[in-house]
Amino acid sequence: MNVEPMPSVLAKISQLKPSTYQYHQDGLMADATVMYGFMAQDVAMVFPHMVRHHVDYERQLEAYTIPRKKSCFQPADAASNGVLS
Repeated sequence: MNVEPMPSVLAKISQLKPSTYQYHQDGLMADATVMYGFMAQDVAMVFPHMVRHHVDYERQLEAYTIPRKKSCFQPADAASNGVLS
């Protein structure tokens, strides 16, 4: 095992803006449950390696997603190889 100390990420985390949201489907509210989290576009500005940007030119759709089982401290090269820490 190769363990090394990491620099503090508290300053970066404090840049994130928590949000509440509800899911919509076909213009209608699909679930009344209020969810808590961060907007992926905001996370991408602070932790770009955590967010995937997808563009579907045919459907004129642009999406940002945050994979569920991903460490925010995972190196970008490991992410591209599908390796999870």
